[in-house]
Amino acid sequence: MRDPASWSAVLVLGLALTSCVGKQPSFREPPPTSYSATRLQLEMDGASPTQVAGAVVTADFFRSADVRAMIGRLMIGPEYERTEVPVTVLSHHCWQEQFLSSPAVIGRRVTLDGRPTTIVGVAPPGFDVPKGTCFWLPRVPIASSVPNASPQPVAEGSRLAQGSPDRG
Repeated sequence: MRDPASWSAVLVLGLALTSCVGKQPSFREPPPTSYSATRLQLEMDGASPTQVAGAVVTADFFRSADVRAMIGRLMIGPEYERTEVPVTVLSHHCWQEQFLSSPAVIGRRVTLDGRPTTIVGVAPPGFDVPKGTCFWLPRVPIASSVPNASPQPVAEGSRLAQGSPDRG
């Protein structure tokens, strides 16, 4: 796993890329590895709904970060298209706090923003991009798999190419 500090977060307000004003960032490869942070309503086992941080990610998100699932697996190509039941990967801290570190979480269905979602994997400890994320969902074509998620991302990020002038 690459050091999460090597990721450069780019905040988005509407369509303006605020940290790159007047600059031409060079991305690692097209399309850029990216995520959109959002807040999701988590419901499970009849408990009261809980607000959690989530991120909708591109197909190369985990590969670009050189991340392997700690248990289960990461999302795969066809899951980045519209599917009946979307899949998700949990962060390690969410797995510990919300699911008591149970390996039986793989294959379990939870409800995110009113939609059943299947947990397919848990990320390794220390991978926290964007910070505080509980769930990663695949970015699908325009008709989102998260019906109540805000159409405007809270934050969006991309990994810049090695040697880019914008990269520290």
